[in-house]
Amino acid sequence: MAPESAPKRRGWWNRPNISAATRAMAASFGKKKKNNKNTPLKESTPLVIPDDLSLTGACALEPLYGDEPVEAKLEQDVAHLVEPTKKTQDYAGPGSIFRIRNNVFDLPKVKSKPRDRLRSMYKKRTAGNSLTGFFSLPTEIRNQIYGYIFHERLIIIKHNEAWVSSKGTPLTDALDEYRPKGSRSKILKCIRIVNISSKKTPAEAERKFARSRGVSYDGIPGQKPLSREGVNWKTSICSLPLVCKRINAEAAPIMYGTTAFYFDNAQRLRAFLNTVSPTNLACITKLYVHVRVYGIPVKACDLVWEKEHIECWISVFKLIAKKMTNLRAMRVTFTMRSLTDGLKRAFKPARYNTDWKERAGYMLMLKPLSSLSMLKDLRVVIKAADDYMQQFQEGLAHMLYSFWRLANIQPIHQLKIKVEALHQQYFQEMHHGLEKAMKDVARSEKVDKSFAPVCLAVRQYMDFMLDPVGSMLMMEYEKKKEEEREEAEKGKEVKKQKGKKSKL
Repeated sequence: MAPESAPKRRGWWNRPNISAATRAMAASFGKKKKNNKNTPLKESTPLVIPDDLSLTGACALEPLYGDEPVEAKLEQDVAHLVEPTKKTQDYAGPGSIFRIRNNVFDLPKVKSKPRDRLRSMYKKRTAGNSLTGFFSLPTEIRNQIYGYIFHERLIIIKHNEAWVSSKGTPLTDALDEYRPKGSRSKILKCIRIVNISSKKTPAEAERKFARSRGVSYDGIPGQKPLSREGVNWKTSICSLPLVCKRINAEAAPIMYGTTAFYFDNAQRLRAFLNTVSPTNLACITKLYVHVRVYGIPVKACDLVWEKEHIECWISVFKLIAKKMTNLRAMRVTFTMRSLTDGLKRAFKPARYNTDWKERAGYMLMLKPLSSLSMLKDLRVVIKAADDYMQQFQEGLAHMLYSFWRLANIQPIHQLKIKVEALHQQYFQEMHHGLEKAMKDVARSEKVDKSFAPVCLAVRQYMDFMLDPVGSMLMMEYEKKKEEEREEAEKGKEVKKQKGKKSKL
C-alpha cells in the first residue's frame, strides 16, 4: 500500500540547484516536447505512484503525463554535468564564437570605438533639444548677427585695369551714389579677373606689368599682394557661408541681398550669372552695369560686329531678367562716341521705306528687363563723348556766315550766346528724351510712343544745325507772335469785363 500522503517530487531538470550546463541540456531536450499534444507537467502537480510497481513496470524516476524518458547516461557523464562550471569570460579568445551567459547562447561583446561612444553621448544629450550652440539662438538674433557681418558693400568685378579716379566716369558715379558725400565710408572690393595663359610668366614680370598699368599685384590699389587666387579668407565675405550647409542657407541670402555688384563687361556678367546658384542670384537687389556701345561702323563689312555686340548684351539682359527676379534697383550706363550720329542714323536714314527699329541698335537693348516686376528703381544714363559745345564750335562757321548777312540786326556777342543756348537746349532734349525712352522700354511700355518725342527732337536739332542763326531767329519770331496773341486775348477779356460792369 502506498503511504497516506505521497511526497511531492519534481523532475531532475527542474531542480533549483543545478548547473548551467545541465539547464542548457534540458533546454535542448525541451525542443522535442513541442510536437507532443499532451500538456506539460506543472510544478504544483503531485506525482501519484501506484501500489504495485511490478504490475505497471514503471520506474520511480520515469516522467509521467507524456514526458519522454530520460536517456541512459554513463556515471562519468552525469558527474561531469553535475560538477560546477567555471565562470566564463566576456571574450575567451579569437577562436570562440559563442559563450554561455544567462542560459542563452549570445555573441561576444564587441568593444565600441571612441567615435561611436561620442556619437551615442551626443545623441543622448541632444535628444530633447536638436539645436545647440549658435543655432539655438532665435532667428531674429541670428539675422542681426549676419547683418553686422554682411553690411552694405560694393563689389566691383572688372579686369586688371587702372583704378579710374577721374570724375564723370560710370565707376566714379556708382561710387558717389553708393557712398554719398558726408557719409561714413563703406567697404569697397575689387575682384580681379585672372586670365590663365599657356605660357607662365615670372612673378616679377607680372608685377612690373601691373605697376606699369597703375595697379597693384592683386588689382586693388593700396593693398598688399595676395595669393594667385586673390582670396584672403580672414577678411573675405565668402568664408562664413562655407562653414556648413545651414549657415550657407541662412547667410547667403543676406550676403547677396546687401551687396551691390558692378560689371563693365558682358562676358564677365554672363559668367557670373552662369556660375552663381539661382537661389543666390534671386537674392541680389542692386546691380550696376556699364555698357560700352560699339559705335557706328564706317564700312559696311563692319556691321556684322556691331550686330554681334548688340545681340551679346541682349542675351545678357535676358539672363538678368530670368535669374535676378528680386532685383529692386538697377543702374545702366551707356558710353558712346557720338550720340547725335546714332540718332541721325536711326531717325533720318537714307532710305525712308525701312523700319527705324532695325537701325535703333542699342536703343532697344533694355527691352528684356520689362519682365522684372520687382524692379522699381531703374535709371538709364547715357554718357557721350560728343558735347554740345564741340558741335557748336563745328557749326560756328555757319553762324558767322549768317552773321555777316544780319550784321545790322544784332551784335555778334549776343547772337553767339543765343545760338549756344539754343544748341544746348536741343542737345539736352535729345539726350534726356533718349534716356527716358530707353527707361520706358525697360518698363514694358510701347516703343513707338516712347521714341516719338526723341524723333521730333532729333529732327529739330538737325534743322537747327543746317542754319543756327536762321532757326534761332525763326524761334524768336514765333515766340514774339505767341506773346502778341496772348496779350491780345488778355485785352479782349479785359474789355469784356469792363463792358459787363458798365451795363450793371
